[in-house]
Amino acid sequence: MKKWYSAQELADLRLNSLPKSKSNVINFLKKNEVVSQKRTGKGGGLEYAFDGLPHPPSAVATQS
Repeated sequence: MKKWYSAQELADLRLNSLPKSKSNVINFLKKNEVVSQKRTGKGGGLEYAFDGLPHPPSAVATQS
């Protein structure tokens, strides 16, 4: 598993402990002061430390 994820990638994982939309994930990560770094490559943006998530993420993603 990767150590760093974009907000979209975290939303796409559909983890039980995280919001399901990119904008809500960003708000959640900012509110909980999750460690971030600038993403390299085209488009830039931020990526967030998976280990820094405030609630232990569920290993099982939700299915819709």
